[in-house]
Amino acid sequence: MIVQKSIPSRPVQTLEHGPFQLREIVHECAAGCRRPDGSLVMRRAATAAKRLLPRRSVGYDVMDFIGRRRFLDKRQREEIQAELKKDHGITLSTGEISDLARLYLDYARRLHEASAPRLRRALAQDGGWPKTAAGPCTPTPPARTDGGRCW
Repeated sequence: MIVQKSIPSRPVQTLEHGPFQLREIVHECAAGCRRPDGSLVMRRAATAAKRLLPRRSVGYDVMDFIGRRRFLDKRQREEIQAELKKDHGITLSTGEISDLARLYLDYARRLHEASAPRLRRALAQDGGWPKTAAGPCTPTPPARTDGGRCW
């Protein structure tokens, strides 16, 4: 691989590293390799792609933090904004916090949809669906139809 171009540095923010300037170098195949569509085979920094949301200036960890605070802890945007600034040195607008919270829900939905078939198979192999997800395990009464399983 040879250097094709250096992308000008841009500000990014992650919980892991805080705010910093990211400078990427794009490499291309030295032998002039091409994909089936005719485009050059190129490679960007894998570590940046694993940590940063596509076309965003924040990391997956920031989106996760915002989503958990917003939907699990029921925090307001301004509270999340203040906590990010105070504890991590990350500055985001309340609008960007709203966008990242919606994006968090979209990722959670896609993960749920991708995992649903596996969960259905596991439940079917275990004998069916639980009657309730909360509650103590009780001995099997004669009228119980789930075989007395304790979920």
